Parts: sequence; C-alpha cells; structure tokens
Amino acid sequence: ELGFLLTEGLAGVTDFELSHELEGAARLAKNPQTRAAAMAALAYTRDLNYLSLFQNAQQDQNVTVRFGALESLLTLDNAAALFLVSNMARADQSLPVQLYAAAGAWKMGDVYGREILLRHYQDADWFARAMATHYLGELGGADEYRRLFSQLNFETNPQVQAELCSALLRLQRFNQD
Repeated sequence: ELGFLLTEGLAGVTDFELSHELEGAARLAKNPQTRAAAMAALAYTRDLNYLSLFQNAQQDQNVTVRFGALESLLTLDNAAALFLVSNMARADQSLPVQLYAAAGAWKMGDVYGREILLRHYQDADWFARAMATHYLGELGGADEYRRLFSQLNFETNPQVQAELCSALLRLQRFNQD
C-alpha cells in the first residue's frame, strides 16, 4: 500500500509539517499497517514527545497497531520507554507481542524480561517455545546454554528444534564443557 510505503520512507523526518502528518496518520489512519509504520517513522526522530502516542497505541485492539507501538518504544531506546515495554511483556493480550516485548525489555536492562522468556521456552505452544528459544539464544549466556541444551533431546517440533540448534550455536561460546 502506498500510504504504508510512504510512511516507512519518512522515518526520522524532522520537517514539522511532515512529522505532523505522520503523527496524524499514527493516530487516525484506517489501515493498521499505516498507523504502525507512522509510529515507527516518528520513533526514529528519538523525540520523547511521541511517548504518549505510543503509550496510547499499546491499548489498541489491533495487534498490528500494538506491535507498531512496541517497535516504536524499542526504537526510542530510552529509559523512559522501558516501563512501557516491560508492561507489554507482562500484560499484552498477544503472546508473540509479550515475548518480543520481553526480549526488548531484557535487552534494555529489565531482567524480568528474561524470566518471561524462561517461562515460555517449554510452553505447550510450539510457536511460543520457538520465539522464547530464539530470544534466549540471542540474549542469553551460560545458564541459557545449559537450559536449551537440555531441551534438545525432548523437543519434537522441527521448527523449535531448528531454533534450539540456532540458539545453541549463538551461545556456544558460553559452553564450558
């Protein structure tokens, strides 16, 4: 969609009129992808004035809009956004959003994000296991290596097995055995 592509192309714009139009799209566009992309473009300005916009979008019914808000908060990469990211990790209605937020929160310094991922690397849902495993492999250390290695013999889903192998390769530098 043209609106989505144009919005994405304006990432980090500093022109007042253009940023005002982006803000309007982030708030009012009918297409959720356009709203999410507009928020992401605004986040690249690193302007904390948009923080309330992202916070309000966290409550949207559409998961694409909420994901756009999360991505925007992570792009801001500011301590002021950490609380909002951590809240999404704890309470968003979408498990994939929760897991992505948990990884982002952990990366930003909230160790509870790690605990959320650890709670899901053995989840009954294969997709949740795969996501949690991916982020544990990306952000973890020796403890995560041992936990994931112990899962290798028990995992039956091929997608999760692939994520386990990839995570273990990334974490192999922590293997002391």
